[in-house]
Amino acid sequence: MSSVTYQTLVPSDLIHFCEEMGKLFGKVERNLYIALSRGEKLNRIKSSYQKIYGINARQFNSVYASIKGKISSSKECLTRQIKELQLSIKGLKKSITDQIKKLKKLYPCCGING
Repeated sequence: MSSVTYQTLVPSDLIHFCEEMGKLFGKVERNLYIALSRGEKLNRIKSSYQKIYGINARQFNSVYASIKGKISSSKECLTRQIKELQLSIKGLKKSITDQIKKLKKLYPCCGING
């Protein structure tokens, strides 16, 4: 199986438009995240953002989907980190227990009375 790669340049007259759309998307995304964090209702936010930022419903839904994906990803990463830390703690506890057992087997002159 063969593959082909195509490459093209964005026409120079579209670069400014693309930059501005990227800035707008980021601004709407940050503000929407803040509004959702405050517990505001999605439908009310949607209609107001369409007026404030001049975006349509499809664009708003795209921003919302992006935020949902980022939040979901963040939650999954945190869950994985918690599991890794729990395993690490379990291993450290076992290591400490083993070290205590070794110390108790040493001569009494070490000051540990088992």
